[in-house]
Amino acid sequence: MEDSGRIAGRSDDAALMGRVTRVLAGLDPAPSSLEGHARHLLSWRTVDAELAELVRDGPAGPSATAD
Repeated sequence: MEDSGRIAGRSDDAALMGRVTRVLAGLDPAPSSLEGHARHLLSWRTVDAELAELVRDGPAGPSATAD
């Protein structure tokens, strides 16, 4: 009986996705400039990790040889 619930859930999900797809198809597309700005902003989400990697892998500075 549990399996039949899973199958019904999948068909409900497919029906919902079909409805969402039809609604989204009727909307105006986003302006191309908005897509470019969004891509630019998303590139900033990894800056902290990239800087940390550069600091970790970088050459030892004067403070490392002060011993």
